Amino acid sequence: MELLGFSGSYPEILFLPFFFYYKSKFRFTHASFLVWFKYLSIWVLLLLISFLIGRYSTMEILGSSRTYLTLIISFIFFSRSNNLDLDFIMYLALGSIVGWIISSLFYANLYLIGQIETISSTGNLLAIPILLSISFFKKHFKVFNFSIILLILLSLTSGMRRQVIIFVLAVLIIFIILFFINIKEFKRLFKTLLIFIFLLMMTFSWVSNYIQENIPALYFRVIEKTELFLKGDVESTGDINRIENITSKLNLTKYLYPQGFVSRQTKGIYDDGGGYIDFPLSELFYTFSFIISFILLLILFIQIAFCFKNRKKTNNESLVFFTVGVLIIVLFFVEGTFLSSTYVTPITGYCLARIKYYSNIKFVF
Repeated sequence: MELLGFSGSYPEILFLPFFFYYKSKFRFTHASFLVWFKYLSIWVLLLLISFLIGRYSTMEILGSSRTYLTLIISFIFFSRSNNLDLDFIMYLALGSIVGWIISSLFYANLYLIGQIETISSTGNLLAIPILLSISFFKKHFKVFNFSIILLILLSLTSGMRRQVIIFVLAVLIIFIILFFINIKEFKRLFKTLLIFIFLLMMTFSWVSNYIQENIPALYFRVIEKTELFLKGDVESTGDINRIENITSKLNLTKYLYPQGFVSRQTKGIYDDGGGYIDFPLSELFYTFSFIISFILLLILFIQIAFCFKNRKKTNNESLVFFTVGVLIIVLFFVEGTFLSSTYVTPITGYCLARIKYYSNIKFVF
């Protein structure tokens, strides 16, 4: 969007040229008026509460509410039957990862020539488990292997340790699932994985030295900080600030009632927007209250569990959303762009909707 000259993030504009094509290609079961009224009424109510509380400015509230609106619209569409198959979503996620790599390399170049001060590049973290789990459980192993290579490259260029965490956890969860559902296949693939890890370790020293010599800031953000964190030196990594932020936001007495949408701002009178991104569970508590958030998370936990239970009925497709669901829970503690970025919230809505769909559980929501 910066290249197009926009001052803010407006992915809806980029979607418009494709709208009529996708409208003719994909078919969705229409949601009733009551469903639309229910969800949009909740969104409007939260908007009114935000204005009544008055903690943040009108523009900050409207900006944050927009991400939830796109999430809601996506959730309503995808929580019902449609002809959008998982292969399409897999390649969509693959495109997101490739775009993130290109963006990372672009920002690395800008950093090297002194045009920007930081070298990290954010992207769609949910694309990682989506890509890996669909390619694995749908047996697109060539895509899976290619994705592993791409995600290793992304881990070395994005400057985000949170991306590395999600990548590693996604692979780990997939192999844990395989251990429980097919031990013979697990043993066969685990041997291949060990060989791959061995080859990776053999080349890691050369790669890390290359990054340290050419982009030392990237080396510090990804490799050195990880080493320091594993040694328990959280002060040198800067994670002490994250821990203090989480500790300060765990005062549940501040979340006794819904307070509406938060601010994404990191500067100004209320500069706690970055804190909500670092610990998005606190945003959930602020927006809906602790009690309602607990109920919503409990429902999500149950739906995720039923996705695993229904794996045979769905030909393992529900395992994709079991994997994604577990990592959504993880993201509530480590990274909040899946709630705060309009580039990502439609995918978040899609994932939550398909978790609901494949769990085959009917709740009030």
